[in-house]
Amino acid sequence: MARILPRLVGRLERQGKQQTVFPFRAPKRKRQSLFTPPLPPPSFRPADHPQTILLSHNIHYVRHKSRPPSLSQPQISASVPPDPPRQMTPAEFAWWSNPYHLLIRLVGMQVPPTRLPSGKRSVAQTLEQLERGGYKRLSPDLSLYPNLMHHIAHLLQFRLLADSLWFAVRTHQRLGIPNPILRRLTREEWGLMRTTGSLPYQNAVAVLIVPPVNKDVTTKRRPTPSFSSLPPQDEHCPPTLPPTSTLLDSSVKSPNDLPDAISSLQIPLYNSVSAFPSRSQRAALHSLLLRILDAERYLKYLHLQRGESFSEKHLHHPRAATPKRGDPAAVARALWRLRMYDSEGWSGSLL
Repeated sequence: MARILPRLVGRLERQGKQQTVFPFRAPKRKRQSLFTPPLPPPSFRPADHPQTILLSHNIHYVRHKSRPPSLSQPQISASVPPDPPRQMTPAEFAWWSNPYHLLIRLVGMQVPPTRLPSGKRSVAQTLEQLERGGYKRLSPDLSLYPNLMHHIAHLLQFRLLADSLWFAVRTHQRLGIPNPILRRLTREEWGLMRTTGSLPYQNAVAVLIVPPVNKDVTTKRRPTPSFSSLPPQDEHCPPTLPPTSTLLDSSVKSPNDLPDAISSLQIPLYNSVSAFPSRSQRAALHSLLLRILDAERYLKYLHLQRGESFSEKHLHHPRAATPKRGDPAAVARALWRLRMYDSEGWSGSLL
C-alpha cells in the first residue's frame, strides 16, 4: 500500500487538470434485415404429391419482410444482396405524403377482439373467447366528476402542444424546397381575407391567430411558456369570446371531374384565445410557432415587399414535398380535434 497510494494520488492530481466531462456516444444500432427469399412455387401436378399439400410436412410458404425504404439516399452499408437498402420511389413517396385533405395516417393495425369481435361465430360464442380487459358495465350509481370536460379539453390542448413541439424539432431548413410549411400573413393579405371571406391559397390546411400574450397587470411580465401535462391554474375566460374556429371558403377551384354533390373546400380559422384559455399554454404555442418560423426566416426576403408588415395570423399549407422537412399533418389533426370537441363540427350541445 505504501507504494500504491503515492502513485494513485499523483494520477488523481494529473487527471484533475485534464478534461472532466467526456462525451458519451451510444453506438448506432445496425438495422437487421428480416427478408427471407421466397421459396420456389410448388408443383401442382398430382403425381408429384403422394397426399394433399395441406397434410404434408413440407414448408411451401415462408413469411418474408423486406427492409423499409428510406426517404433519402441510403449510405453504403455491408448488407446481404437479397435485401439491400434502397431509397423510396416517387410513387411510394406520393402515396405516403399526398393524403393531407383526409388527414389519414396509412398504417396497418389489428383491432383487438375486445373492441371488434371476429364475427365468425355467434355473439354468445364470441364473448366466451374474449381476452382479459376492461369492459363496459352499467351502474345505477355512476357519476362523473365535475372537471371531466376541462380535463378532456386540457388533454387535447396538451396534444396540440406536443405535436407542435415534435414538428418544430423535426423541421429542417428548406433543402431546396421553395414552398414554406408555415408562414405569417401580411396585414394586406389578412385585410383582403376578411373582406372577401375566402382564402386564395392552394393546399391550405388551417389559419391560426396566435398573438403574443400581453404582460400581467400586476407583475408587468409576460407569462412563462408551460409544457406541463398537469392542468393549468391560470385559465382566464373573458365574458365575450370568439368561436374556437370558423370555416373560410377556399377560392381555389376544384377539378372539373368532381361531382356537384361534393361540397366546396373550406379551411378552418382557429383563434388561440378561445382554444387556449391558459395564458402559459398560449405562450408556449406562440413560442413554438416562432421556433418553426425561425426555420422559415428566408420568407422575409421572398414574400415581404417594401411598405408591408406581418400580422399575427399564421398560414399552415403543406405540400406533397414537405415531409422531407417535417410532416405537419399531426398538428392539423390536433387542431381539428379541438374544433370537434368545442361543438364546432356539429350542431347541438357537447354532452
